Amino acid sequence: MKFDHQNTGGQKRPLEQETGEVPQYVPLRRRQPQNLRVRVTTAVIFIFVMAAFLIPALWVPWIALFLFAIIAVIGGSEFSAAMRMAGFPHKPWVVSLCSLIAIFLPLLKIGFGKKEYLIWSVGFPGIAIILPYLLVWLMVAMVIIIPLLRRGIEAMSGALVSVLGILYISYPLVSAVVILYTLPAGWYWLLTAFVVPWISDTTAYFIGSIVGTHKILPHISPNKTLEGALGGLIGPVIVMMIWLPLVLAQRSINIIAPKTGTLLAYAVLFGLVLGLFSQLGDLFASALKRWVGVKDFGHILPGHGGVLDRFDSAFFTLPLTLLLGILYFGV
Repeated sequence: MKFDHQNTGGQKRPLEQETGEVPQYVPLRRRQPQNLRVRVTTAVIFIFVMAAFLIPALWVPWIALFLFAIIAVIGGSEFSAAMRMAGFPHKPWVVSLCSLIAIFLPLLKIGFGKKEYLIWSVGFPGIAIILPYLLVWLMVAMVIIIPLLRRGIEAMSGALVSVLGILYISYPLVSAVVILYTLPAGWYWLLTAFVVPWISDTTAYFIGSIVGTHKILPHISPNKTLEGALGGLIGPVIVMMIWLPLVLAQRSINIIAPKTGTLLAYAVLFGLVLGLFSQLGDLFASALKRWVGVKDFGHILPGHGGVLDRFDSAFFTLPLTLLLGILYFGV
């Protein structure tokens, strides 16, 4: 059911009951059309900022944590602002704070030995990987229970919105930390999770613009076409067929050395699923924005929207990259 958010004194009322018609979606916030120069300039600056954090992290991994923290704080603020605009009672700081804590909890120092981080403090790799996610669920339980104890059942809607934001933002970022600190050649796997969505988006855009005619899910993302979606799969497959054998495999050849045919099979599989989940992440964000009635989550990146708009695909590929890494190494 769709609701009228305007001219109702803050109250929602179903338009279907008054007019008998389901209204067309109209974004509550519209940005002025951005020219190509603004978009390109923003993209170049964005790439330099990402490189400033990720390249040094190859030698000093904790530098990447500052990037994750920025994403958590700004992304959480954007999510909360969108939820409040949609009329959901919601504490604006809860999502940002919990997502920020989630990033650093697995890395608390608990000793002075060589393996000094909590994530390495257990004897089995599987437990070390699961532990950060259990900590996130502990926070989620607190976010639900504390408001219910204080205000009763009326606090449930706000608590559930907070939980959605925490899981949406913190799980991918926790996955990034786990990739970086647990997988062999973790930095290269982390780079894969960030770069593949941009490749998928780029190839989908160009192929869709040139030959795209068949619309898919027009009620969620009107500009996406079947041809573009296929292009968004082809690009990652081609890149992974080069990247996996020449880089990822070589960086961990002392741990596992699959045959060439096996590597190519892995590359095709990884490219397909990463390309697919990249597009699913974009579609989920589009559906979420339509649900709350906003065009973009933010305006911090002119011509591109907000932080969540830039990382919506990576939020789906980060956990998946961790799973693919576990599959590859047989952890």
